[in-house]
Amino acid sequence: MNKTNRVLLISLLAFSFSNYSHADLNSQLQAVAAAEREGELAKTQARDKLQAEAKAKAEAQARANAQAREAAQARANAQAKAAAAEKEKAYNEFIKDKAREQSFEDELRMLELEERKLELARKKARVNREDDFIDQELKRQAAHTDVIQSDADAQRSIANGTESLLTKEGEARVKKESGFFK
Repeated sequence: MNKTNRVLLISLLAFSFSNYSHADLNSQLQAVAAAEREGELAKTQARDKLQAEAKAKAEAQARANAQAREAAQARANAQAKAAAAEKEKAYNEFIKDKAREQSFEDELRMLELEERKLELARKKARVNREDDFIDQELKRQAAHTDVIQSDADAQRSIANGTESLLTKEGEARVKKESGFFK
């Protein structure tokens, strides 16, 4: 028994002895039993009230915890979604950069290939025209030979002309000196 129940019991006993001093013992015992029952009932009601309050408080705490977990889960989901979106954006940017680089490298290869084709065509044209170059070189050499030949012929003609002139002049002097006209 707790202190409140004892005080209640003592006060009931004191009251019952003072007011009902002539009452019989049975009624006093019934009053004590009733007081005990009331005390027990009050105690049970107080315990039930405390349990109900504790249960309500625990349920409220559980609801608050569940709400906090849901909010934390929602934040985590939002962060994960944002991180996934950022990761996908970075991946897409990487793919775009890679495609751009590949396109640039493809263009460079095409330009290099085109340059090689042009160089090959230039060499083919040079080879095809090599005969022309050889012919021109031969013509140049032939022309040079013709010039040399012409110079030689001219020199021969001059030499023959000079020889013929000198011969005729010598013959004319010989005739002149031979005395026919002297």
